[in-house]
Amino acid sequence: MKKSIALAGGFSLAALLLSIAAMLAGGAVAALGGLALAETASLALGVAGPSLAALIFASWKGRQSLAALGRRLTSLPQLPALALIPLAYALVAIVAAYLSGGEVVLLDPLAFVAGAAVQFAIVALLEEIGWRGWLTPALLARLAPISASLLVAVGWFFWHAPKFAIGPAFTGLLLAGCFAHSIIMTAMIADRRVGLWGCVILHGSVNLSQVVIDPKLTSMSAQYAAFGATIGLSCVLATVVFRAKADWFLGSAAIEPNANRR
Repeated sequence: MKKSIALAGGFSLAALLLSIAAMLAGGAVAALGGLALAETASLALGVAGPSLAALIFASWKGRQSLAALGRRLTSLPQLPALALIPLAYALVAIVAAYLSGGEVVLLDPLAFVAGAAVQFAIVALLEEIGWRGWLTPALLARLAPISASLLVAVGWFFWHAPKFAIGPAFTGLLLAGCFAHSIIMTAMIADRRVGLWGCVILHGSVNLSQVVIDPKLTSMSAQYAAFGATIGLSCVLATVVFRAKADWFLGSAAIEPNANRR
């Protein structure tokens, strides 16, 4: 257990430091060229840490670990129902925002599509390559799934440390979300029908609460309501998933983390 904690802690610290280093390096290069770092580029660099850490740790573990990471990246999900996840989260966010009583302004379709593309193809993908693409399977080979889920959740939460300054309400929701999503996505990565891309879809869908409404024109109360509702939905789903797979979560280490089993 101590080695697993050290592995999770080391990976999480590396992911945080690499994200910070990537942003600083990108800013320095832009400044040397007399340019301002584009917002999308800055965001991509900021979330690149987990992917970079995955490549470093997988290389350290050897070719087999790198090959396994590659297989997860190239294995497409086989459940068409996954396409409904973004719709469900977007609707929950919109309804919650309107029910909050605050000012709500939806993004225009083009802006929403652009924002969603960034959340799925950059934020969710670059984070999940690390957290679920490498760290979770590595821990599943050592620990019971529930223990692996909790360790990843803690590391993932503290990787978000720069965002804690937003406020205690946001930090609390973030903490709940990290634990709920970690439980759901541990089950996803261990199921061949879902895999890493299912985790990317879920992660991006949760983040839609940030881009389906205009953050500049929508009141803060409505934004918190949208974010809180999506986290609440994830907590419900995590409870359902855990109860359905309780024997697996509380069982022994999953020697074959990609196996489709309860």
